[in-house]
Amino acid sequence: MFLFSNPAGIPRVSSFSFVTTLVWLTTAVFLGGAPTATFVTPEPHAPVASSHFSLEWTAGADDDEELHFELRQSGGPDFADPRVRYEGPDRATFLAGLPEGDHYFQIRAKTPDADSAGPWSDSFHLTIQYQSLTLAWFLFGVGAVVFLATLVLVVAGSTKARREEKAETTERGAFSGPS
Repeated sequence: MFLFSNPAGIPRVSSFSFVTTLVWLTTAVFLGGAPTATFVTPEPHAPVASSHFSLEWTAGADDDEELHFELRQSGGPDFADPRVRYEGPDRATFLAGLPEGDHYFQIRAKTPDADSAGPWSDSFHLTIQYQSLTLAWFLFGVGAVVFLATLVLVVAGSTKARREEKAETTERGAFSGPS
């Protein structure tokens, strides 16, 4: 609290400090005083076709406070068997190597000394769906055909240019005979 002294030298509490303390105590008593966290990254509307993804979150109203975060992942929306994917002060993480399927994430904020942990956020749903192996082989085949066609055209053009150059040299030699 901020202390000020009046002209008589008696310390007194500022009204700003009193109101701030009152608001903090009310929040701590009625809302539990625990920090909260929410995801900033929008949920994709379609399955993601890569095994890496970046998640970002914010601490809401306590955004200026130094907090630690705990990110957990589960294979189902009920979080029956969650796995902690990240713990620390960062407000984003990069996930890589995710297998194909549904993934659910939740985040919560904690004070650095872990005295107070907020509630888990709403779940973030991410579906990973890779391209089919059949499509991959088909595209590989198309690429191979284009490569081979280009190779044939380059070799054929080079061979034709050499023949024409050789024929031109032979013709010049026939006309420039002994004088």
